[in-house]
Amino acid sequence: MKKIYSKEIDCFRGIAVLAVIFYHLPNSKLPGGLQGVTIFFVVSGFLMAKNTIRDEKNRQFSFLHFYYKRIKRIYPFLLFSLVVSIFILGISNIRLIGNIRSELPSLIFGYNNWWQLNQGVSYFDSYFNASLFKHYWSLSVKLQFYLIWPFLFIVIKRMRRKQVFYLIYTLIFVSILFSLFLPSAKAYYHTVAKLFPFLLGVWGYFNRITIGRFFEQNTFSKIWLLLLASLCLILFPIFPYTLNELLISICFALLLASVDDVNIAKKTKIASTKLSFVGKISYELYLVHFPVLIALTNLFKHYHLKYLDIASLFTVFLCTLLMITFFRKGVQKMRSPKIWTAMALMMIGVSVLVLRAPANRLTADQNQLQSLLKENSSKASAGENQLSQEKKILFIGDSVMLGAYQELKETFPKEALVDAKESRQITALPEILKEHKDLVSYRQIVIGLGTNGVLTDDAIEQTMSLLKDKKVYWVNIKAPTGWQDTINATLAKLPNQYSNITMIDWYSESKNHPEFFYDDETHLNESGRTAYAKYIASVIQ
Repeated sequence: MKKIYSKEIDCFRGIAVLAVIFYHLPNSKLPGGLQGVTIFFVVSGFLMAKNTIRDEKNRQFSFLHFYYKRIKRIYPFLLFSLVVSIFILGISNIRLIGNIRSELPSLIFGYNNWWQLNQGVSYFDSYFNASLFKHYWSLSVKLQFYLIWPFLFIVIKRMRRKQVFYLIYTLIFVSILFSLFLPSAKAYYHTVAKLFPFLLGVWGYFNRITIGRFFEQNTFSKIWLLLLASLCLILFPIFPYTLNELLISICFALLLASVDDVNIAKKTKIASTKLSFVGKISYELYLVHFPVLIALTNLFKHYHLKYLDIASLFTVFLCTLLMITFFRKGVQKMRSPKIWTAMALMMIGVSVLVLRAPANRLTADQNQLQSLLKENSSKASAGENQLSQEKKILFIGDSVMLGAYQELKETFPKEALVDAKESRQITALPEILKEHKDLVSYRQIVIGLGTNGVLTDDAIEQTMSLLKDKKVYWVNIKAPTGWQDTINATLAKLPNQYSNITMIDWYSESKNHPEFFYDDETHLNESGRTAYAKYIASVIQ
């Protein structure tokens, strides 16, 4: 089977990486951009099936050959970018590489998604304190798929075509169930929950002939329509996350299958030269972009620069191209004593930085916050969160509200129950409310969610259907993240949609008081927690 280069597939990779980068920009207005990772997974599954079957027909398939090709493609630049990022950013601000001692093995050996799950990290947590390598979770999922694919392929080889599809459909169904029923913060990282985009890519390749025939008539218009639908799902994610992910996976599986045939590809001409170039360097862009954005965000966090996103995008591409250039030239000159000397010095420097890096990526203040959150969680679990017979106010929130647990209890003695936990998202709110079997006894509900960035109309509608007879107060967010303004703008519209909602404008109250916050500008120090509780009380009373 002749290997055919597909500019269209590189075009899809370009769309994927640009979606991810735009999602991560400091002032991002692309909430569906994280689905770019989904596109990468679908492309990986499609090409995995294609390349494996080609190798099998050429009698070149073996486990060792398969893994050698993956290692050769992935690891050289991965290790290079890790070393450079740790070295440069560690020298400039060693706090940026906090946690690297415990995180580094997971980055190298492909289990970073599970490391983040074990650490209790949410992908939607504060941007300012994020690890430089938080985005490696998806690379780890991909490596895990590569690990199991040869075994799955051996099984598939021995099955009839109909049995193969039954197996793929079953695995897709199981994966979707995991995605639906796991908590969203865990589902986002979970290997099984992320399996179905890969498998839909595999399905697309196995059905490429049937799909190709469908696209033979009016090829151009059909493919463009499908691509437009996919982009709309990224730009305007109107569905719950898993459904959106599934629809995008199906769309790109069909797109990949439709352009795999070289004759059809010539007819479509859907790939521009520039976008396909972005696709060619998509892997390098993906690895480099997040450390660059984290560095820029921390550097300019006290400045509200109008064109920060444009500058960030330019810097990402510049840094990536420079690193690619240095990497390729370095590889070409591996025999040069100067290259070996430079590499040795850099590795020594990186080793020193790793050993000197703080054991936790958070500052001393943030360590204090973590202790406070743990203490407050223990208090609530130990029964200190009890009420008198007359229940009045139910507080539901995330880590910001959890930090102010004691202040809220003192401000509303014996009349408020505070139910707050770290990494909570608005999408979980309906289920949280259902867990309160005595919900009917509360007259007022105070909601402090939105910091972690996920907001859907469906979750709000479900929430308000449960609270239609309650007085609801919703606290907006002060968090210098890409979604702050979007979340607050959406929340500001709620009083017009629901007559029983009153906004508590914590953002306006606190934005000119940096003394209220720890250095992440989101979580509250002692004076901030007191001000937070008093301000909520002033609105409610």
